[in-house]
Amino acid sequence: MIARDFYLNKLIENRDNGRAKVVTGIRRVGKSTLLRDIYKPYLIAQGVDRSDIVEVDFNLTEFAAYRDPLLFSDYLHRQVVGKAHSYVFVDEIQKVFSLVNPALTGGKHVKARDSDRETISFSDVVLDMAVRKNVDFYCTGSNSKMLSSDIESSLRGKQASIHLYPLSYGEMVKADPSFTIDEYLRYGGMPECFLSKGDRREYLKDLFDTTYFNDIIERYRIRRPALLNYLADILATSVGFNLSLGKIGKTMESRLKEKVNSTTLLSYLNYFIDAFLVDEVRRFDLKGRREIGGAKRIYFTDLGLRNARLNFAFDDYGPLLENAVYIELRNHGYTVNCGVFDIYGKDDNDKTTREIGEVDFYATKGDSQLEIQVCDNLEASSTREREFRPFGLLHDQAEKIIVTRNDEGERRSKEGFRIIGAKSFFLDYLSK
Repeated sequence: MIARDFYLNKLIENRDNGRAKVVTGIRRVGKSTLLRDIYKPYLIAQGVDRSDIVEVDFNLTEFAAYRDPLLFSDYLHRQVVGKAHSYVFVDEIQKVFSLVNPALTGGKHVKARDSDRETISFSDVVLDMAVRKNVDFYCTGSNSKMLSSDIESSLRGKQASIHLYPLSYGEMVKADPSFTIDEYLRYGGMPECFLSKGDRREYLKDLFDTTYFNDIIERYRIRRPALLNYLADILATSVGFNLSLGKIGKTMESRLKEKVNSTTLLSYLNYFIDAFLVDEVRRFDLKGRREIGGAKRIYFTDLGLRNARLNFAFDDYGPLLENAVYIELRNHGYTVNCGVFDIYGKDDNDKTTREIGEVDFYATKGDSQLEIQVCDNLEASSTREREFRPFGLLHDQAEKIIVTRNDEGERRSKEGFRIIGAKSFFLDYLSK
């Protein structure tokens, strides 16, 4: 088992704070392990009695009956009644289905449809537990739309959300000092993949196809799996690029020889986001100091899964490193945007021109502000000019960093920008 100190400390910080702790993340990322094998032993070491820890795992058939929210609520009440204090752990809570309010059905338990409004769901159970002074409630889930729309709106600030990403490079190196940057860029950080002694490629390909892709098809009753399949390929090859659904739709129509509805395409994209397979990263105006709309970028939450989708056929480390930097920033608690700003000049006729400058990432945490460019190496003068130019046009207080794959350690450019090798950035700079 690999220690996940950053996330353990998050749970410790939120212990007994009167809020429900909602741990989210892609399936098989280690949410259950975090609660059951890392946080639970911590509580016991702090003097919590084992009998005061209630565990419900909706992956197990023994709890299948409690996917009914009212039966689930009754079960939890029986477990905590009469106890001075209880810790409740619920795994994959989104498997609890919604009921039509029995007051409208003569007391019968009728599963709700999407169109029903007067319903009872798992969020009602969470809210009930969250307000009890003798209960500290924790749950995990693997569907962002359901959790965000149900729990966050229903609890109205009575929850603490903790999003779990795959293993960081530092966590893996701590467990295996021989683990290299290139291995990380190729296989990512899914815990079972890292710990596996078998074929990592086959494991990741099977995980993507059988656990994530098929789950999306079944959960949303996808009628056009070929369209979903092609979109997965496009997302895997579009890491680091501004996403245009219009262009994707036209490409698909040309390839598939059929009409692609933009609403369907957007829904399919959101299914990948809801499953935590990819993150949608918004743009931030570096001069206007605000988040803005328009084109977004897509990054995979795990590089191994992204590469598995492409059958590990790639020859450009730049996008991989950019995706890895995004994951590492999120794993260290940074809020991440893509930085943009206007560049004004004059043309040959003395008319004002405008172009958009871009910085790969604008990352913030507390008082820390980072503007980051990512590239494989800085050997070519054209590459140095391209990566340095945005920084030379920005005169703000953010730390300006260029992360490369080939550099070792850290150095300064003559302009004063930090140039940091990926290994040093992940292991040293982000861990300060």
